[in-house]
Amino acid sequence: MHTIQAFNVNDGFYKGLDMFGYRGNYIEQETRNGRVWEIQSPVCISYKYPNVRVLQDPYRDCNPFFHLAESLWMLAGRGDLASMEHYVPRMREYSDDGKTLWGAYGYRWRWMFGTDQLKTIIRMLKKNPDDRRCVLQMWGAEKDLNHLEGEGKDVPCNTQIYFKIRDGALRMTVTNRSNDLIWGCFGANMVHFSVLHEYMAAMIGVKLGTYYHFTDNLHLYIDFPIWKDKVSKISVGVGLHNYNDKKYAEALHEKTIPLVKDTKTFDKELKFVLDGDYRQDVKLNNVFLERVAIPAIKSWNLFKEHKFRESVEMAETILQEDWRLACSGYIKRRT
Repeated sequence: MHTIQAFNVNDGFYKGLDMFGYRGNYIEQETRNGRVWEIQSPVCISYKYPNVRVLQDPYRDCNPFFHLAESLWMLAGRGDLASMEHYVPRMREYSDDGKTLWGAYGYRWRWMFGTDQLKTIIRMLKKNPDDRRCVLQMWGAEKDLNHLEGEGKDVPCNTQIYFKIRDGALRMTVTNRSNDLIWGCFGANMVHFSVLHEYMAAMIGVKLGTYYHFTDNLHLYIDFPIWKDKVSKISVGVGLHNYNDKKYAEALHEKTIPLVKDTKTFDKELKFVLDGDYRQDVKLNNVFLERVAIPAIKSWNLFKEHKFRESVEMAETILQEDWRLACSGYIKRRT
């Protein structure tokens, strides 16, 4: 098995790419979505600072607005297509009914299996911090296998999450059946699950510990035209700030705004952020939602209206440095 020990997502991204620099590590494989280079054994990635979650490489060119909005959408237990289609129109390709997304993780966390798994696990670990039975289910055998047999468009790539507390900190292990390195593993998934991780730690009342991500199949798609252009330019440190530098990662970790400040009002305020009217300024108890999430959503809405200057100006009001740089950079590269 391969292991990657990373300070943060940027460090992990370049170390992951390095694995494909050695021909003996991977094989070429046909898949339903085209040819891939596939690492020949499972891969486990650990993140020391999971709250430093924003991938900054300009050639990878992540959409930070989408990743942030999708993470909050998941945390709220949502599964509607319209919210995500606002950020990525092609999300409709993964909907079976044109209204919902079958594989939506948040809906599975909160509703699909008949219980709010997040609330249950929070109660369990508050009651017994030594508990090793806290499993968050995302794959339902009867539902998902039948869905696949019926030629459903979307099933979860990530299947279970394990939580445990050690040394006063919450550790989280995500298990994954299949991960694309460029688009999924170090782009979307790290944001999704590190946001969940931080939320759970805050609600339980413990520190944020290490995030482990285990994938049975780490791969790169090689037939997309965008692949040859982007990945040929992505190399360690190319066009990057110093986000994969250890000292900078530690400093950014220390000054990151906590996702949850007020555990009693967070869920209610999260719903407001996802459904809210942004024509007026609001004051929220949770600073991350008020000073990071809301300006990011406003900036994206301005971008969609082709108000590019106003969009950049709004992005530059985002309080947290990594989200501010990622959002403003994404718009500037297009305008």
